Amino acid sequence: MKFRLLVFNQVVWAVLLLAFCSRSIMAESTDKGNSTHQLVITEIMYNPPEAGTDTLEFIELYNAGNYPVNLEGFQFTEGVLHVFEAQILNPGQYIVLSIDDAAFFSTFGLQSLQWNSGRLTNTGELLKLVDNTGNTVDSVVYGISIPWPSTANGYGPSLSVVNPFADNGDPTNWIAAQDFATTNMANDTIWANPMAGNSNWTGNPESNFWASQTAIFTNNAIDFFDVSSGNPISWQWSFEGGTPSVSSLQNPVGIVYHQAGTFQVCLTVTNANGSDIKCLQGYIHVTDSINAALVISEIMYNPPESTDSLEYIEIFNKGSESIDLTNFYFSKGIEFVFPQQSIPAGGFVVVCQNAEAISNTFGIQALQWTSGSLNNLGEPLVLNDKYGIIVDSITYGISPPWDTLAAGLGSSLVLCDPFLDNQNPANWIHAVELAAINAANENIYGSPGSSCLLTHPLASFLASQTTTIPGNPISFVDNSQGYVAQRQWYFEGGSPSVSNLSNPSVTYSQPGDYRVCLKVWNVYGADSTCQYGYIHVMGAIDHGIVITEIMYNSPDSNTDSLDFIEIYNSSNQAVNLEGFQFASGINFIFPAVQMQPASYVVIAKYDTVIERFFNIPALKWTSGELINSGELVLLKDSYGFVVDSVAYDDALPWDTLADGFGHSLVLCNPFNNNSIPESWLHAYDSAGILANGTPVYANPGRGCNLVEPIANFVAASTYNFIDNPVGFTDLSLANPTSWLWEFEGGDPPISNLQQPPAVQYHQAGVYNVCLTVYNTEGSNKLCKENYIYVVPEGSASLKITEIMYNPPDVNVDTLEFIELKNTGEIPIDLNGFAFTKGVLCVLPRYILKPDSLIIISKDAEWMRTIFGVESIQWAFGSNLNNSGELIELVDKSGFVIDSVFYDQKTPWPAEANGTGRSLTLCNPLLDGQVAQNWLASQDIAAIKPNGDTIWATPGYGCSAGKPAFRIDSDYKIVGPGGTVTYAYVNLNWPANQVEWSFEGGSPQSSTLWNPQVSYPALGAYSVTVSASNAFGQTQLTFPEYIEVKEGIGISEADDAHLHIWPNPSTGIVNIRHVSVIETIEVVNLAGMSLTQVFPNSKMAQLALSALPNGMYFVKILLENGKTASKKLILQSE
Repeated sequence: MKFRLLVFNQVVWAVLLLAFCSRSIMAESTDKGNSTHQLVITEIMYNPPEAGTDTLEFIELYNAGNYPVNLEGFQFTEGVLHVFEAQILNPGQYIVLSIDDAAFFSTFGLQSLQWNSGRLTNTGELLKLVDNTGNTVDSVVYGISIPWPSTANGYGPSLSVVNPFADNGDPTNWIAAQDFATTNMANDTIWANPMAGNSNWTGNPESNFWASQTAIFTNNAIDFFDVSSGNPISWQWSFEGGTPSVSSLQNPVGIVYHQAGTFQVCLTVTNANGSDIKCLQGYIHVTDSINAALVISEIMYNPPESTDSLEYIEIFNKGSESIDLTNFYFSKGIEFVFPQQSIPAGGFVVVCQNAEAISNTFGIQALQWTSGSLNNLGEPLVLNDKYGIIVDSITYGISPPWDTLAAGLGSSLVLCDPFLDNQNPANWIHAVELAAINAANENIYGSPGSSCLLTHPLASFLASQTTTIPGNPISFVDNSQGYVAQRQWYFEGGSPSVSNLSNPSVTYSQPGDYRVCLKVWNVYGADSTCQYGYIHVMGAIDHGIVITEIMYNSPDSNTDSLDFIEIYNSSNQAVNLEGFQFASGINFIFPAVQMQPASYVVIAKYDTVIERFFNIPALKWTSGELINSGELVLLKDSYGFVVDSVAYDDALPWDTLADGFGHSLVLCNPFNNNSIPESWLHAYDSAGILANGTPVYANPGRGCNLVEPIANFVAASTYNFIDNPVGFTDLSLANPTSWLWEFEGGDPPISNLQQPPAVQYHQAGVYNVCLTVYNTEGSNKLCKENYIYVVPEGSASLKITEIMYNPPDVNVDTLEFIELKNTGEIPIDLNGFAFTKGVLCVLPRYILKPDSLIIISKDAEWMRTIFGVESIQWAFGSNLNNSGELIELVDKSGFVIDSVFYDQKTPWPAEANGTGRSLTLCNPLLDGQVAQNWLASQDIAAIKPNGDTIWATPGYGCSAGKPAFRIDSDYKIVGPGGTVTYAYVNLNWPANQVEWSFEGGSPQSSTLWNPQVSYPALGAYSVTVSASNAFGQTQLTFPEYIEVKEGIGISEADDAHLHIWPNPSTGIVNIRHVSVIETIEVVNLAGMSLTQVFPNSKMAQLALSALPNGMYFVKILLENGKTASKKLILQSE
């Protein structure tokens, strides 16, 4: 029996040979340098049999130690050249370097790392591996003649080490590999066992092991792993200080250590030839769990003075007990071992570069570290306990997301809340407590030895200019005080309307005064500020120029020679029209024309015709026509600002006598709103008779000359609740002197006032309103039928029909929207309706017609850009919650009209959560409170510039239908008693429920989405599925979908390249082929499939211990379509 004792301390560990040791160990072998890593070269294929190419050259490494090794920076410097990237090699694991990783994988079915350069010589050479400090880890000088195995030189075998724990510099510890691997294209046989131990081990086993972790806090658990060599069959562990203290498992887990200290672990392994024991003294380090309460909470790494005398590190005890720091030490950043020192619960300890400077500046006592300084560019700081266990560590930095104001600007870096994760840069901020001013008049901010202020940033911003014109970009600067981890801007009327940049650029397209808001926050809180009217975008000066008459369809046949537009100066000062222009309807730029107050200017299609017929001067427009069916006439000033516009029409409520009957369209009162059709009427003044006998009524250049009054009026709202007051405004012309209002169903029913008192309607209904006006020349009456709609409060037929609560745009969610539909039979004036939950929005005056839709959105400009629809933008700061919330719509009296409590979880459609799809209630007559009535939109609306696809139909309604689906199953052919698992696969329009019917199956029916069914009798059976949703039901039958039959005479289809071992097997089976294996299936003698795997590689391993003993067939399908099979015997140990 052999016994080894390994002693571990903080610096090195060594191998000591004790009694009964008869083998050669690594410490007595060829010089391996002074590296502490036990990596061993264990296999070398230096001369593979293929001629000329040597594409199968490889080197195998094995971790024979007891600790995981990070290979980053390790390199082969002799034989071949290769530098390793970051990769962990655990004890007992192998890694292979090859000259050609593709050829290696094709041959062995294993992954390898392709070395950087070089090749292995066929005459022998030195192979050398060094660690990341340049120390030699392992080296081997292999040879090609005795005592080296000569058959490894071009005859097919690799060189394989016998015992990885013995001296691999000893040729007698190497053999030519005897494990058959494959044959190459030239039919050469290759023997090698990369990534596996030598199968020709003889003699006693070699004990070795490792632990999931070797440094823990008390009451924590460790898992142990056996990596012994020599095929041991029994194990005996002993865990000093552990619970349990012994185990006979190969890989014991959950060994708990309740006491602090350093402890030994031993493992004895036994095989048929003998046993071996390995003990690692001091292998497990356990520190008291109270030490976990220590946290590095403040760092002054770059004070402003050049000597860095104010560098310090603060440690805080966030626990409830005092902690003894004696012999604790910093292992990275600085050099310092704590003297006899304790830190009370809730207390601080400060270590620094210059204790006197700290005392003079901050008035506290600090411990002066031994040597070193804090790196101004950032570095790791590691605090260890007296056993070497890391108690806390932090790697600070100087660039975002770290607070950059701590980088040499006078502030320390502080974790104001020590209970936050100090590994997260967002939890650190720069100190704001002014401690002193140094000799160079620089401010020093810090709070060493005491708590700091939990400071959130203070929002503030500046703009490059606050007065601009449309289209001119403005640059904004985040001028907030304190550390800002995140920010969100809102630019009312701007593009973009939101941003999270520090210094965004924004353009305004329309004149007006706009607010700018900025919200900033860090882990300690948030602050926001809004400047109302901060940006003034100059618009059109109120020149007082009004479009007052339009002859758009003059009665002369074909030519429209009398078409004209009249404008009027309603101001009290002259206006120079130079540069003014008509930009829509017609094209014309004004010359220098001085327009006096209360004067008219006429612009005509044919100026000379207008001058002759009406006997007035006129300007000839440049081009264009006034369309007879109506269009927008737009007048702009010399700056491009809109002065006035009229969108006339040839249909009601516009006066249709102006459409080709000889009358112009006239605004008799230039102070009325000329965007309201009721303000216009056909001209009454006779101007003459055309040659064809048609009279012409118009008064260009003179204004109206009405004698008899013309009645006209408008209501403040045509959609009202019972008993709500409704205001009416008289718009009559020709100076009426008396009025008679008639309000059908109203209270009062009549009025003689020009502006009547507010009218109340006590009953729901649709009512007429009439107005008769009088003057000395006559009277006129106007009745508007079905003009006023009166409904009970809370009875509006409005339905929330679409919700985009989590669009794919990151952070800003600019495409969030809610769609409303009028499901009733009367128009609804939305004025005063409001969203009060989910988002905040009071709706403006808007008449929503029956069966029409309206959109309320987070960003109206984005909705216009992506969907091409207009929308009402809700209040700044409102967002739809991505995890679900209540959306509530109330009418102007506060009654709830509709509400939806959507959710991101089932049964709500998960596809609407961030995938680009909206939630849609395709049938608005269904209950919007029921999740199953909502679908994820299937209509593609757009693809954003970043590639995100958007499925939504805001303003259009969705297309919907019955479920579309197919079914799937794990098997189509089974033996008697075989079980089949079915799957419902949605293709379009998800189902709310599904019903299955299984001919010949048990059970015969199911309402599960993925039912399991067994088939006891032979035959071919159909499957019927019925799926339904809110739009109907779809039923499909799949005839003879399942076939149940006896075994089909399974036999071996032998293939010399198919290797299955061990065979017989106790449960673990290895399968290898020279071609890529797509599918492996294990079947019984009846042909029933028992298991299937899909390796898509040349080698695979199956665990079949759950199958009973007996004979089976292993069937494989190769990537080239060929199949093969072999018998497999399973038997107990």
